[in-house]
Amino acid sequence: RFDSPVTRVRVSRADLSAPLPSFDPVLHPVLIRMLDERMASLGNLSMRRRVADEIRRRLPMGEPRREAVAHRLAVADRTLQRRLRDEQTSYQQILDEVRRDLARTYLSERRSLDDIADLLGFADSSNFFRASRRWFGLSPAQYRAQYHAAVAPQPAAAANP
Repeated sequence: RFDSPVTRVRVSRADLSAPLPSFDPVLHPVLIRMLDERMASLGNLSMRRRVADEIRRRLPMGEPRREAVAHRLAVADRTLQRRLRDEQTSYQQILDEVRRDLARTYLSERRSLDDIADLLGFADSSNFFRASRRWFGLSPAQYRAQYHAAVAPQPAAAANP
């Protein structure tokens, strides 16, 4: 019924007890174990992981402020700082690690360096270039060239008669 105060689904007993055509008795225990592990981990994410996930989500909109991330995670800024300190890290360290990891991915793709700087939340490309030198010891263009040289297929050696 539309405009009802509650949402309900009625299912007959016969439908509930009907076998599932896609049921696989070999795969079933594996899937149950995976679901149990996933369910157990859902409530136990570290603050570091939660902050990293939120930073990753916000970076394309500019450098995320710690206060905004704390608000999104429903904790006070001071509480966030204390919990991160308890996990022996800091907001700035997590931000830098997330940016570095994403930079590796983006530099392996064919995106422009300006686009990558934007996606990483840098105010301008020069900040991205300095960070790249700190992370990799190379400029972004050098890192990209080195990456592509390493993954490029090597020509087959000529067969000796």
